[in-house]
Amino acid sequence: MPACNTTSLLLALLTFVPLGIARPAQGRADEAVASAIDAVTVYRDQAQVIRRFDVPASPELQRIRVTGLPAQLVEGTAYAESEANTTVRSVRVYTTTQVSPESQQKLRQLRAELGELEDELEAAEQMLAVIEQDLLTVEKLVRFSAEKAQQNLDRATLDSKTVTELADFTMQRRRLLAAELHEAQGQVQQLQEDIVENQSRQQKISAQQQTRAFEAMVEVNSPEGGWVRLAYRVNQVSWTPRYTLRGQSGDDDSRTFELQLAAVVSQASGEDWQDVALTLSTAQPDIQSAGPMLTPLRVGTAATAGGTAAVSPSPAETLAGLSGRDGQEVPGWQDQAVWQRDIGLNAEAGRRQLDELSRDLNAQREVAADAGADITDATYRVPGRIDLDSRAGGQTVAISNDTLNGELAYVVTPLLSSFAYRQAELTNTLGRNLIAGEAGIYLDDKFVGTTTLPPTAAGGRLLVGFGADRQLRTRRELLSRDSSIHGGNQRQELKVRLVVSNYHDHPVSVRLLDRVPVSNQDAAISVALSAEADDQLSDDGLYRRMQYPTGILRWDLDVPAERFGSKAFDFEYRFTLEYDRQQQIVGDQMIESIRNDYRFENSSGGGMGGMGGGIF
Repeated sequence: MPACNTTSLLLALLTFVPLGIARPAQGRADEAVASAIDAVTVYRDQAQVIRRFDVPASPELQRIRVTGLPAQLVEGTAYAESEANTTVRSVRVYTTTQVSPESQQKLRQLRAELGELEDELEAAEQMLAVIEQDLLTVEKLVRFSAEKAQQNLDRATLDSKTVTELADFTMQRRRLLAAELHEAQGQVQQLQEDIVENQSRQQKISAQQQTRAFEAMVEVNSPEGGWVRLAYRVNQVSWTPRYTLRGQSGDDDSRTFELQLAAVVSQASGEDWQDVALTLSTAQPDIQSAGPMLTPLRVGTAATAGGTAAVSPSPAETLAGLSGRDGQEVPGWQDQAVWQRDIGLNAEAGRRQLDELSRDLNAQREVAADAGADITDATYRVPGRIDLDSRAGGQTVAISNDTLNGELAYVVTPLLSSFAYRQAELTNTLGRNLIAGEAGIYLDDKFVGTTTLPPTAAGGRLLVGFGADRQLRTRRELLSRDSSIHGGNQRQELKVRLVVSNYHDHPVSVRLLDRVPVSNQDAAISVALSAEADDQLSDDGLYRRMQYPTGILRWDLDVPAERFGSKAFDFEYRFTLEYDRQQQIVGDQMIESIRNDYRFENSSGGGMGGMGGGIF
């Protein structure tokens, strides 16, 4: 080969290897990085955690290993995002094992104890060696003394006293050293056993106390360097709202109320959150965004068997019948859970509509199954940064402190209680919806009880009980019931007295409640309130719309001061019932009706214009 060609080839090789232009990129070796938790969003039963780490500048593909991910990580939820000059190629999460912090503490203690035992063993073995050397020295002295004694005996110059003293000394020294040797050997053996036991305990803890953990491998291209955020969801995390509502009593009806909102966070994800930006949300990460689809209600007619109408299958039976075919019917792009949800909702609604067509009911009031859900998905960002360790039990985080305007009324219901109950009627002027939550109620800085605040829309009305006032007492008396026959009907006229005793030294405005029966069968029973009592009923619009048609009576009255005993405040009213004289009044569906009405009144809270939360 010519020299010029050889030189050219060498130069080419020297140029090619450092640049690596024609060689496929192999990437940098796996590199573990320190990542810090930057932000957390806590949902009702999970949390999304965001870790951030920096990626060094490199022209090669980098494989970054993120360690220390918690055991409660929800598989399949991890993803990564980066700034513009950094590209995330892939994210892979895999399981590892780790020792719990408690076990790590135990292992550290055992290792410290092992070090002390080994030091003690080394000292004991050294002492044992010294004792053994002393015994050898004594044996040499015995042999030397015996040789000298024999020589003196041969020369007839033996000193018996000296020989005796020397023998006594050597025997005493032997006994002492033998005892020390036995003790030292026992100490060494015990220390060796303690070391073996310590090592066995360490192995047992390491083997049994290991827990599953996760690591993530993130492949990135970052020629100029940059940051990457790794997000994932974890279980064993939740939060619940906790309210504190404070009010003041007084003669004025209008007043202000202080509403404090806090969150009780349960955090047992297995990782501590230090100096994080915390957000609390009522949203559900996996909730379906599409609303239900209404399908046609197709009906027919069928002959009744023995006078009994055919019974439609329940929604559960409908879904059970479809379960075997869903896999064939659901399109590949459709969510099977949504498919079953919509079929179930339409089946339940169809059952209710068939009841409307067949049952002997004059009126029905029902709400959909999801009526009890919060009005909105709320999000609260906790100011500043916060620490939340992973541990058992709840941790309280303050969210907001607001003022609401409202009135404090007294509700008197003789049918249900002997006492008047204070009720605050508040207006949500916060500019945001209120989610439902437990509340501690304070009046005049005294704890009066707990309640559940219903979800309330911005601008809506919120009714909250403030406990019983035992200085306002009440009872109900049936004064008379007169029966008569009118044509083919029986008419009953009842006179009722509602008694209110006011032990206060000032007048009190009360909402006096009672009820008259309403008919379950169209026109089967006619109920009429006397004109005088009807004229005195409350003119509150919400009451007139929602409660008056159901037989609930409300009178807004002023009870003078110190009206009790013989001077108790009396309110009397009359009403009549008229029905076929061959029939009698029964309440065979009373419990079911009470249950349905109670659910209707309370399903949607205090923020839907009269559908619950107390409407008086």
